[in-house]
Amino acid sequence: PLYQEREYREQATASLPLIGKDRMSRKISQHNELEASRLLLSEQDTADQWLTASVCFITDAGNCGGEDFGGANTPDGSSGGSSGGDDPEWEVDNEEKCKKEGYTNENCGETATPGTPCLYDSSYHTGCICKPEYNKTCSGADEAGKGASCNGKYKECCSLCSAYPYSDGRIPTGHITTASCQSCTGTKYQTRCNTNSSNTGTYISCGSATGSGQICTDDSGTYYEKCTCPTNYEFNAQTKSCVCKTNFKYACTGTGYAGGQGESCDNKYQTCACATGYSWSASSGCVKCSSSFKYTCTGANEVKPSGNNCGSLYTSCNCKSGYEWSNGKCLNFITNCEIGDLYYSDDTCSNKLLSSKTLLGIVIYNNGTTGWAITKEPIKTGVGWDSQTNYYVGTSTSLNASCTNTAKLVSLGSRFTAANVANSYRPSGTPSNKKWCLPSKDLLQNINNQTNYTKVNNGIQTAGGKKLGTGIPGFSYERFWSSSDYNTAHVWEYAVYSTNNFEVGWFNKSNENDDDSVRPVICFGTNTSSCQN
Repeated sequence: PLYQEREYREQATASLPLIGKDRMSRKISQHNELEASRLLLSEQDTADQWLTASVCFITDAGNCGGEDFGGANTPDGSSGGSSGGDDPEWEVDNEEKCKKEGYTNENCGETATPGTPCLYDSSYHTGCICKPEYNKTCSGADEAGKGASCNGKYKECCSLCSAYPYSDGRIPTGHITTASCQSCTGTKYQTRCNTNSSNTGTYISCGSATGSGQICTDDSGTYYEKCTCPTNYEFNAQTKSCVCKTNFKYACTGTGYAGGQGESCDNKYQTCACATGYSWSASSGCVKCSSSFKYTCTGANEVKPSGNNCGSLYTSCNCKSGYEWSNGKCLNFITNCEIGDLYYSDDTCSNKLLSSKTLLGIVIYNNGTTGWAITKEPIKTGVGWDSQTNYYVGTSTSLNASCTNTAKLVSLGSRFTAANVANSYRPSGTPSNKKWCLPSKDLLQNINNQTNYTKVNNGIQTAGGKKLGTGIPGFSYERFWSSSDYNTAHVWEYAVYSTNNFEVGWFNKSNENDDDSVRPVICFGTNTSSCQN
């Protein structure tokens, strides 16, 4: 019925955009009344009411009818047409219809929203419309858009901070920041060379001086880690010039002065040389010495002390080895070392036990240039000379042969027990260039008389040792070995039987009795080449 056709046309075109209403109206007018009724009732179950015919209302009517239109309901009941199959429905490509009517399926992204949708397919629309907040052109000086844009407009603008050249992590070495700007990409800075004198790692302007070390350059100039001045000069930051270091302040002229010492700067010195009898004082210059400073310490066997002096004068002098200071002179102390005196590690002698010194032994011989001292007690008892018999070494009996003999015996092996014991002895205070040895036969002869025997025993007693003849516990006598052998079976020994009964005699070399002991000797004096290491 016509009223149903009109109702359908009104419903079908009511929500179409303007661009498609006229076109649809023309298409619908081409339907006959029967087809309009069928379309209007398409959602109803019409299977039991009537069977509709296929009616062509497409403007291109050349393809209608016959097998080109076709379907199961053709007059002859056969299939035909290009639509194929037994589907009596009218099939339409909605996407193509939207495209032909000017719609698009463009993705509008985050900056825009889709326009009016297509009636046939809502994924198509009239075009993207910018969101209202994207309304800034950001075209000002030193300005740029931030983030995404829509048709050249941005939601937010940001500063390029062109006058701020450095970003975090890219500030040049030696620079400090002076101002900052929040740019499109983060904080940017203005900088300058660090010239703050209170900070470490700062740079300075050297003016006319030469700069060295790390260099820093900014708009105000070039700065250096330090300024280089000639030797004895330093850089003055206020005058920006090199001046003498402050410790160069003495002209070194006038009474008591003998000129400057060391390097100078603009004819000034750090210290001055004083005339004899004057002493240098950093606060007062050259000052006259007191009368106690009267020795130059340049005489024979004199050595200048390392301690206090005044104008090259000393209150006393040090002496060369073998000499001691006495009555304003260095005298040979060896001539004063008497038999029985106590010999100390500083190469001095005394008839007293001095707690401030290290005792080495008791003097048994002194000829003015070479002396010998023996230990105050045996260092070992029950010692043999040679573990084998019938062997003659042929060591010397000479007075100064003690160390030569001992070295020879040690070189022959450990069987020469007494020599090895003496050679290994090194008590505290022993000079590094000296050694202990078995005494030779002739050296022991020097105490083989009552006078020297008594002096040595008195010295041993003063030192708190064991007198000759009492050195072995449980025995009333004592024997100690020499380094001189007598024949293949015997060696010279010093034997003490009582206070008035002692001798240098020969005894069996293989004895290892408790009364056979070792009392080594050490040499001293100005001629000790034969007894040194």
